[in-house]
Amino acid sequence: MVNNLSRGMQQKVAIAMTLICDTEIVLLDEPTLGLDVQSYLDIKNILIDTASNMDKTILLSTHNMALVQDVCDDVVILSKGKKVAEDSMEKLLNMFKSMTYEIILAESLSPENKEHLSRLNYEFYIINDGSKIEIDIFDFHDIYKIIEELKNINIFIKEIKQKDVNFERIYLSLTDEEVNS
Repeated sequence: MVNNLSRGMQQKVAIAMTLICDTEIVLLDEPTLGLDVQSYLDIKNILIDTASNMDKTILLSTHNMALVQDVCDDVVILSKGKKVAEDSMEKLLNMFKSMTYEIILAESLSPENKEHLSRLNYEFYIINDGSKIEIDIFDFHDIYKIIEELKNINIFIKEIKQKDVNFERIYLSLTDEEVNS
């Protein structure tokens, strides 16, 4: 019968079976992997409800940083088998409180322009094959310096918008990994 169930329903059944055991700690490995949007939201809500209303500790192993941000109170970040951070979600988000700007470009960055940006004193996250960049800054005056620098190398901007800090960026900062979106 389990073979006829959707992946989302299989995950829900697996979580329900785990909860029947009535343990204080629930261990879940990639509980939302491969799920459709509705099943993902259902599982996320089940996890939030389980942790808060059933007084259970959920040990979540996942690569889904949005799920971690939405569900977890405390976080341990591992990179290459080593612990690189352990703190509350709130403290980690506050520690990396910055102004994140998304800059959408008129055209993709050339290799020369990417090289030029890499030599500046900012950490640019190059996204969508160079048609979008993101930057974290702590002084709002820096955005004007960045715009001027882009203008100086003839990079035209279609749009700039400020974004909220998210756990994915924190994870990438702590593990020194790059954005490959």
